[in-house]
Amino acid sequence: MIATLKYINISPMLILCLDSSDRILKTAIFEDEIPLAESSSDSMGNHSEKIISQIDELFSKTGRRLDDLNLLALNTGPGSFTGLRIGASAMAGLSMSKNVPLLGFNGFEIMVEDVSGLDGSYLFTIQCRGDEFYCMHVRISGASEDERIGPMIAVPSKIELPSDADKVEILGPGRERFLEKCPEEILHRLAAKSRFENSPTMNSLARLALDRFKAAPAAEFGIPEIYYMAPSQAEVNLARRKGNN
Repeated sequence: MIATLKYINISPMLILCLDSSDRILKTAIFEDEIPLAESSSDSMGNHSEKIISQIDELFSKTGRRLDDLNLLALNTGPGSFTGLRIGASAMAGLSMSKNVPLLGFNGFEIMVEDVSGLDGSYLFTIQCRGDEFYCMHVRISGASEDERIGPMIAVPSKIELPSDADKVEILGPGRERFLEKCPEEILHRLAAKSRFENSPTMNSLARLALDRFKAAPAAEFGIPEIYYMAPSQAEVNLARRKGNN
């Protein structure tokens, strides 16, 4: 484990956000909660070739420098195992080389923040592998969360939704594929359109990082761990080979 570092509070804070959990690589720079620049690219999961150039492009657009950074924020997954490792390694390197704290939040935490204060029933979906999805359901009532199911790994035909929920709004990077695989008896309970096309958003990631840092500005922050919910494909293949021996 990389040694932890201690920091003091700075305001306003320049925050670099990174989400490499999906095939769409997302980066953004914020000053506190004000977005300065955001970039996304479909790198087909090959983020190692895109991360540095995409970050450099953000700093070029904003006229800022790496030395200006005060905080780093990372989506820790679940998602692409390779993409998550590449993103975490890049941000850990920046954290250590620039002596800047790195805070991580999983995709479900970020999506909960996306819908924070908006009453409704929500299903968060992230592609796992094959027909499986990482899923979580939350219900917001009176601007606060009053029900949660998951996180879990499920196929659309086996998804758990509360029986009393009328229309459930589905969001997350797995949304389109989930809808394609969803049987009619579940599909009719899902809202046809989503207000959250880019969820989990960079805005919520920046806000979570800023709030946590402000709550404990003198705390020691280490390198966040990747949020794994399932074994990697390599681990699955190894287990299969062992089972055949």
